[in-house]
Amino acid sequence: MLSVYWNLVKHDLKYRSNKNFNWKTFRFWTYVYCILFIIGVFGVFTYGSFHWKINLTTIWYFLWILPFFTFGMAIGKLKDEFKNGTYGWWLTLPYPRLTLILAKLSACAIQVVQIIIGIFVLITVLGGYISFLSPEGSMDRFVNFVKVGLTWNVIVILFVPIMLSLGLVVGVLVQSSLKPFLGFFWLLWGLFWVFFNVFGTKDNFGFFQSFFQTNPIRLETITTILTSWILSFLILILMAKVLEKYIKL
Repeated sequence: MLSVYWNLVKHDLKYRSNKNFNWKTFRFWTYVYCILFIIGVFGVFTYGSFHWKINLTTIWYFLWILPFFTFGMAIGKLKDEFKNGTYGWWLTLPYPRLTLILAKLSACAIQVVQIIIGIFVLITVLGGYISFLSPEGSMDRFVNFVKVGLTWNVIVILFVPIMLSLGLVVGVLVQSSLKPFLGFFWLLWGLFWVFFNVFGTKDNFGFFQSFFQTNPIRLETITTILTSWILSFLILILMAKVLEKYIKL
């Protein structure tokens, strides 16, 4: 069964091009814009290193967008099956629905982790560059910067399962006869972010904000991560049932 699961994961990791889309041109301009963006960022921080007092730690705030990116990737991963007309083949494979979606989200998780590692390396290089240029730069400051970034990146990776699972909810409901319940999901989603970003913890920060303002390695964080994993698995089981009963082939 494990070999079947990994074969499904490898299949979902494969790049499947759309013949009606000019991927060559798309990739070319994607590379161009990424290079221009990187040059622009390094240019701004080169200037800022000599004229501003830069708090290196704040650069890691960029990680805030990764949960939303992960959420969107999960939606897109499932949407591709329906957009390409392969969902019928996918859902009729002789494997449990839970195995199918678990393999799909595992492939998505691998891709997300690769992106997070790439971002970590890029920001680390940027931090080293700023430390080298800035009059206030030092090796100790740079080492602390890397330690903080490594901790936050690991925490973001540990929250990847719940974000993928929530993205799966949207991806499945949109294609099922339960689509009217999607509005209820967005209501809960909004309340979820308001609660964890507005209501304070004992440190007087919103729950997620406290990760970036205080020491994130504490019992509260570990408990939340473990709870999110359990919730993720329950969501996968529920969505597997929805795929089985509420989607027409």
